[in-house]
Amino acid sequence: MADNKENLNPIADGGPPGQAGSKSDSKRSTFVLVKKHWRLLFTLLLLFLIAVMYQWKTISVNSVKDKMKAERKHLTAKVNQIVLDKNLELVRLSAIPLSWAVRSEMAKENHENIDQYFKQLVRVNRFRSITLSAADGKIIVATDKSLEGKMVANVYSPAVRDQFETTVKPLPNGEIMAVAPIMGVAGKLGVMVLVYAPETINLETTGQI
Repeated sequence: MADNKENLNPIADGGPPGQAGSKSDSKRSTFVLVKKHWRLLFTLLLLFLIAVMYQWKTISVNSVKDKMKAERKHLTAKVNQIVLDKNLELVRLSAIPLSWAVRSEMAKENHENIDQYFKQLVRVNRFRSITLSAADGKIIVATDKSLEGKMVANVYSPAVRDQFETTVKPLPNGEIMAVAPIMGVAGKLGVMVLVYAPETINLETTGQI
């Protein structure tokens, strides 16, 4: 009787019938599957690694591009500020001696020589236009002939006519304007206005990756 009870005890036999065999068969089946398709699995793993590396490289390159673009933008602004300062000084130094020559010719009422001075300066440099107005504010000599006869305050600004010292300033469009009063012995003879287009530097369009 005792022997029969022992045979009916499932724990003594290692658990329910078929449980141990099922686990073993599942492991064996997985191993066989991997062994049979190892080339395919290896290829898929390799492709996955390549995709990860490519994505990492793309992110790294884009990060470097963004950084270099920001650096070029900052450097461009810095260089152009230096260039602007140099151009402001250049225009001022050009306006002062020219105003002396213009004063001499105005005293002789020799407008033809003044016109030749202006044309020559525009021809060989980056000056866009030069105008000379008389004491009453009317433009009497201009490289743009359509401006002659107009009031300088209407072409530029009312403040131009009232200038008593040479001033140079940048304009919103990037050009530079110099206003030089023409002073005579008895008072102001007129006002000369020069518009200069400086060369700009853009480092953002160079050296791109």
